[in-house]
Parts: sequence; C-alpha cells; structure tokens
Amino acid sequence: MEFRVSGLRNELEATRQENIELKQELELLEKENNKLNFEKSLERTCGLEVVECENEWKFKALVSATWRLETGNGKSALWRDYNNAGGIKCGSEYCRYQSKEQGYNALETLLKKYVEKYDYDLKSIRKEYCGDHCGIEDLEEFEKIYEEELKSGGVRNLQRWQIFIYGYRRGGFKRVWLE
Repeated sequence: MEFRVSGLRNELEATRQENIELKQELELLEKENNKLNFEKSLERTCGLEVVECENEWKFKALVSATWRLETGNGKSALWRDYNNAGGIKCGSEYCRYQSKEQGYNALETLLKKYVEKYDYDLKSIRKEYCGDHCGIEDLEEFEKIYEEELKSGGVRNLQRWQIFIYGYRRGGFKRVWLE
C-alpha cells in the first residue's frame, strides 16, 4: 500500500511539473500571438509597413509621455497660461504659444530632433531635454508613462479638453484638438 501511495505521489508531482511547463509554454505562445495580432492591427489601421507605423506609434507615445510629465497632465501654469507643452524656452524665457495645438506642435518638433539624434534611447532623450536636474526618479517615471502610452497608442489619460483624435491620412496621423 505504501509503495502505491509513493508511486501516486511521484506521478502527481510529475503531473504538476508538466502542468507548470505547459503553462509557461502557453504564456510564451500567447505573447507571440498578441505580438502578431498587434502587428496585423497596425497594418490594418495604418495601411503602412509595420515598422513605419510602429515608429509613428512610438513617437506619439514619446510626445504624449513628455507632455504628461512636463505639464502634470495639463495642470501646469505654463500649459494653461502659455500653451507651453513642456517647459520649452525661447532664449532665457519660456516660450508663449498662441494656441495649445501650436505649443504641442513645438514639443513634437523638439522631440523629433532628439529622436533623430538618439533614436528612442529614453535616457539620452531625457538628459538632453532637461539636463542634469532630472535624475533617475524622473527617468523611471518617464519610462513608466511612456510604456503606458505605447500600450494605448499615445492618447492615454488625456482630459476632455485635451483630446486628440488620430486618423490615418496620407502622410501620417492627423490630430484634431478639441477644447
């Protein structure tokens, strides 16, 4: 009887181990499936090569994450009063823009230069963007927000008067600013 119980225990342990391995394999397959579905979705949505669309997606996420961090999700005085989307300076003073869209476009223009210089090396981009006064905590918070934005296509967590509508047109994504 004891031999049979011992055999059943060994069989149960082997089954548990096999179950764990199958779960791990299933997780890997699900990740691969999600990646493939995401790429197919990008192809359908963008009508472009996946790489081009993915870069557009990454750029929108970069801009939106920068805007969120720099304006405190649109609550900073610079954003409200100057339409300045990220502490952008004109000489020694902060730039003042006529509209929120103009301020946001200035942020996009600035970040395009950084992406051309550093690709999507977030550490280098943040160092160039805010100099030595931004430490590791800033980078960690920025990376967290950037990942959120990547998952949502760069339009996450915007308030009702800060809504962007993206739709594919020839030449890229078009943003409509609703106030």
